[in-house]
Amino acid sequence: MSSSSSSSSSSIRHKKTDLFGESAENNVRFLTVDILPRLHTLLSTLLPGQSVSVQSHEAELDLWAQWLVQTDNGGEPALLTLADRFNLDVVDRLILCLAVAPYLSHSFVETYRQIQQSLLTDRCSVATALAVIEPHESRRLLQLGRFEPESPLFRSALLTLQPPGGSFGDARIDQLLCVPQRTIDAVLGRPKLDDRVRPFCAVEWGDVPLHRVILHPERRDEVLALVRHHTQYRQALRKYGFDEAIPYGRGVVLLFSGPPGTGKTMFARALSHSLQRPLLRVLSDKLAQTEETLEAVIQGIFHEAVLFDALLFFDECEALFRTRGSRLGLLLAELERYEGITILSTNMPQTLDTAMDRRIVYRMDFDTPDAHERLQIWEVHLPPEAPLANDVDVQLLANLFNFSGGLIKNAVLVALNQAISADPANPIIDMATLRKASESQLASNLEDFADRSKTKLSLDDLVLPIEEREKINEIIAACRNKDFVQNKWGLGTRLVTGKGISILFDGPPGTGKTLCAEIIARDLRRPLYRVNIPNVVSKWVGETEKNIAEIFNRAKATQAMLLFDEADSLFAKRTEVKSSNDRYANQEVNLLLQEIERFEGIVLMTTNLFGGLDDALKRRIQYRVTFPTPTAAERERIWRTLLPAETPLAKDVDLAWLAKRFEFSGGNIKNAIVRASYRAFADNGELTHEHLRTAARLECEASGILIQD
Repeated sequence: MSSSSSSSSSSIRHKKTDLFGESAENNVRFLTVDILPRLHTLLSTLLPGQSVSVQSHEAELDLWAQWLVQTDNGGEPALLTLADRFNLDVVDRLILCLAVAPYLSHSFVETYRQIQQSLLTDRCSVATALAVIEPHESRRLLQLGRFEPESPLFRSALLTLQPPGGSFGDARIDQLLCVPQRTIDAVLGRPKLDDRVRPFCAVEWGDVPLHRVILHPERRDEVLALVRHHTQYRQALRKYGFDEAIPYGRGVVLLFSGPPGTGKTMFARALSHSLQRPLLRVLSDKLAQTEETLEAVIQGIFHEAVLFDALLFFDECEALFRTRGSRLGLLLAELERYEGITILSTNMPQTLDTAMDRRIVYRMDFDTPDAHERLQIWEVHLPPEAPLANDVDVQLLANLFNFSGGLIKNAVLVALNQAISADPANPIIDMATLRKASESQLASNLEDFADRSKTKLSLDDLVLPIEEREKINEIIAACRNKDFVQNKWGLGTRLVTGKGISILFDGPPGTGKTLCAEIIARDLRRPLYRVNIPNVVSKWVGETEKNIAEIFNRAKATQAMLLFDEADSLFAKRTEVKSSNDRYANQEVNLLLQEIERFEGIVLMTTNLFGGLDDALKRRIQYRVTFPTPTAAERERIWRTLLPAETPLAKDVDLAWLAKRFEFSGGNIKNAIVRASYRAFADNGELTHEHLRTAARLECEASGILIQD
């Protein structure tokens, strides 16, 4: 019997059975009735003074080959399941039984002491195991490879070797077979995580039925086809010789990518529930930061996945698979050897090392759901028993809020809490509560690249000519009705790209472009993030592109509006490539244009230099508003708007004169008022005409503005 013998390995039955699903009674019965008594009989022939013919020994081994691959006890016991998972042939299974026996019954301790003629050897030695598995003494050394570090039993750490005490030497044949406690636990059907890996992973049972995960049926079924018959797939690898033709990389590696809250983790849990197999969830961030002995920890994690027959789940996997180095090298090596199912989940697929490309068997993109899918998600999260008011319109919620499943779940929970707070005894969730709860989810995590922009001003505070004001009203209406029109009227089915709204405000500095963007966001009750250009642009090749993609991904996840202030610094005209800097600059503009075209949200841009913008960007702008320098009448309105009612204004203040005298933009007027107010408070606490006139003159000098006579 050779470990490489195809006849031995082909006789192994690889029936999928969950360790946790086996009853304790079944495991105990198999061990105490089928294995241990027969093992006593087999070992008794090796006792001093006993002998047995080679033919009888071979016949006994043939029976063991049957016992160790099948059972009539009503389900596959944990020991056989364990052997299946680690691809142990019948000989290795017998060695495992020999090693485990003294840990399960003290009678084997005495048996081994008698066979090995030493009180210090209370476990099975390699020599004893060889005598059992190979009747012909002249062939026993040929089986010594089964006890090498790279053999299945020892590579998987199911067994270890330990030098004996007493008179034995340290030769491999004299070593004792030791069984870690975790192997004993697995044989008894109660596996536990190894202490080495416990800080970095957790065993979880999926509790999400597949029907609760709203995905495109075709994509969902493609994933199910890859994982549902994985045990038969592994059998076929060996049966048809694929294990020799493809010596590594035979596992199934799935990549789930998409914005936060789009169902990646939920689908992984649903697969666990559907397959009745646990998830071994790796804490990627923690593992990426550890200074522990990496090789042992990483090997241990993959070993635990086999031990538990688990789906190996790397959530937020970019923390581990982002950068080439020793850590990634160890992970890739283990991934190549692993024959199980691995699920990688990430919000940033573009950051994964290119070495992952050939290792990923199937990629599944999780996009923000469309209106029909959002309707289904709302219905899943609002059970029939929910105390809903008659005015609740789930279809309208699906059209109004372009939410991921995670945000819909959060909105429902917030609404329930608010309803209970209003009436603990008889909570009712009405439409107003659901809308308010949904609006509370319009937050974002863009702080790495952008600054949250807020204002308390409203449209009434915005001073613009009538034509420009009408354009602003049109923009607000478009933003408010976009999702409803695209979904309810079906316009979205005709648009492949360009489903978002792109707005450009151009005009001289200080004319209210940024303020107008803030007022629009306030009116729409959307968060507005002003993109911080220095945080986006990186000196490292490729980092700027990653940052740009990340900004749009995060904004998409939470319906944040993006503001590119002074957009000409990012969207400058592409130039003829004369250097590597030109090439990278052009690539950045290309990516920005692509992201804007794909983005289904709202992007606002401001610029003082419309002519400096790339022509391709100009073609993508849906709404353009030019902010002119205000007229004298408009300047007077701005002066009045920016002076709060609480300001102690002297009777001699002539705002009409100031507006006519100083051809200011709104920004200049703001600066003059602030400067004058500080000076007035220091003088006598009243803001006079002279304070304002002097401050306005100083603002002209600072800004290079000519004063009208």
